[in-house]
Amino acid sequence: MMRNVRTAVLGVTVAALALTMPSPAAAKVTETWQVAINMPESFSIDAGGIFSITPDRQKLKVNGRKRTGRWQNFTISYPTLSQALKQTREKDQPQDVALSDRALTRKQSKKLSQRLLWIDADVLLVSADNPVCQTGVTSAQIQQMLSGGTRDWQQIAAPGTWPAGAPSDIRVYVPWRDGGSQLLFGMRAYGPATVAREADAVSAVPRLISAAVVAKYSALRANPGACAVPVDGISPNDATVASGAYPHTQRVYWVTKKKQPKYERTVRRAYEKYLFGTVGDQFLGTVGQRDRLRP
Repeated sequence: MMRNVRTAVLGVTVAALALTMPSPAAAKVTETWQVAINMPESFSIDAGGIFSITPDRQKLKVNGRKRTGRWQNFTISYPTLSQALKQTREKDQPQDVALSDRALTRKQSKKLSQRLLWIDADVLLVSADNPVCQTGVTSAQIQQMLSGGTRDWQQIAAPGTWPAGAPSDIRVYVPWRDGGSQLLFGMRAYGPATVAREADAVSAVPRLISAAVVAKYSALRANPGACAVPVDGISPNDATVASGAYPHTQRVYWVTKKKQPKYERTVRRAYEKYLFGTVGDQFLGTVGQRDRLRP
């Protein structure tokens, strides 16, 4: 039998499905199907509800017997990715898995396996009327812009290309979702900026020539219309993000134990049929108003 949901783990946050009182129809439930998903705090916005994609109850054939169980998955956020992966390696937590935005190292691969789950990228969005929509910027220029070191578009745009009479002061919009700032272009703290909901900023930028919105590529896919600025000579699009040619691409992996007891392995694989199937596609294509690229 799998262990009960952890409600506190050394200060980390636990998100779990609430238990409901059993009804007469649920009397045949004999098991608890459970997958514990460890993740760094940066995923709390992206995938905090990923535990909920399974149905309430399900029949599984475990150890040669068909059993009816109630799904009770949960996620745990850790301050760092290394802490999340360390927890996943623990032998006394057989149902633990993880989300990782970095490929496993050679050492980590001795005990863990990875499977690509989704692909995303950090992008700079501007109005199509902004000259840098065509000419692009460098990663260094983005850093200067976000830190407040560069405050005028005419410092970035090619000489003579800025539209006459148009305001050229850079208005940076930083997404703020669910009460937390996001790590974008390697930064979590920014210079002078307007805090806005990501979807609202992405939708508004086509009308604001002086606006500079930093967001996820998946937010643009969900709310098309803005110009995704070429960075270091590469334009972000489905092909360049999927291939990793665009320099600020992130690949997110589903990480599991190489050696897992048969019971927990059966339950995990049942969950993965949802995660890597149509249900998972729908979740990752809509949650947080983002449409993530799937492999």
